[in-house]
Amino acid sequence: MSYASQLDAVESLAADITAACRMTLKDGTRVICPDGNIYYRGLWARDFCYAAEGLPAYVSRQDLDVCFERLVTTQRADGAMPASISADGDVAYVCCGDNATQACGDTGPFMVKLADVPVQRDGDYALYDTHLDALVRGLDYVPRNEDGLVWIDPDHPHSGYGFRELIPVTGADAYCSLLFWEASRKLSRAAEVLGRRDVADRFMAEAVRIEENLDALMDPHEGALLAGSVGERHVDVWASAYFIHLELPRRDLRDRVIDFLCNRQEDYLQSGQVRHLLKGDAWDTILHYDMPEGVYMNGSYWGTASGWVMEALACREPARALAVGEALMRDFLDRGVFECVNRGFLWGGHGVDLTKIPLYIATIANPLPMLRRMAAWDIATPV
Repeated sequence: MSYASQLDAVESLAADITAACRMTLKDGTRVICPDGNIYYRGLWARDFCYAAEGLPAYVSRQDLDVCFERLVTTQRADGAMPASISADGDVAYVCCGDNATQACGDTGPFMVKLADVPVQRDGDYALYDTHLDALVRGLDYVPRNEDGLVWIDPDHPHSGYGFRELIPVTGADAYCSLLFWEASRKLSRAAEVLGRRDVADRFMAEAVRIEENLDALMDPHEGALLAGSVGERHVDVWASAYFIHLELPRRDLRDRVIDFLCNRQEDYLQSGQVRHLLKGDAWDTILHYDMPEGVYMNGSYWGTASGWVMEALACREPARALAVGEALMRDFLDRGVFECVNRGFLWGGHGVDLTKIPLYIATIANPLPMLRRMAAWDIATPV
């Protein structure tokens, strides 16, 4: 099956998954939930953002407007943006923590990213124009340290990035800091277009502070980003790949991170999908669950991060990136699109094909932009 044929089949699968993810909240709002089995019953900000960014043909502008409005109207009085809204209308601001006083470290940035989707599609700043002040308050709520990095108090831990919500990363959080950098740049550009120079200058300065201080989260031996500066000081494959995807202007760090991702592929890739940590490594603490190494957030493989990894590999060897993309598409078409997977996982002394939550939209939405880009490459896949 040619690359083009595989990509056409994956596009069709993405359309089917998006349709299956549609549901109606109790108040009548039509939303796109994280999975087509409706296991996650409701609207999740980060999952919907990934779907809107990666699936423009299947997530319409009306979908975006309706879901954005439903989320932004639940902003807490202190500025915290919601992580999710359940089918019954219950609002969660944090996955693990105090829902009244804490919030995930990623929700403010994800709301800015959602507001930016119409800009990327059509140059339309309407969501920013209507909600700029709310978005500013959403970013201002996110705690940062003196270096501008997103900070999760070690004495009062809570979820940072939702795709590792059960892991108490504390201190400076690498992935959330990268999201804050991205959101600050997007908000600054929008504010300048809208004539809000004060906001534009302030958030561009926030982005520069992160650029200047990201060294504090670099592992000196691996040349990769650490998940947290205090709790869970593990090499974070996802954050390292996302750093390359965002193209932060730190060439010195960029070369080291690309080298790490290219040299350690065997330690984090399976069927084109990506572990949070290197093989053999495990988080120190997992909240609420018994999760041995290899299971779910503690070592399964996720397609959500595959596109960022392919971008990084393409910086050195485009053919290797193409091979990862073909392996990923084959897995989607042969086995299905799951939240996460782990082939040959040893369970009770037996190897099992571990999968969790089928028809998972972020898994297929995030890598599709890179898969589409690679379709135009005139190179051979390595044997």
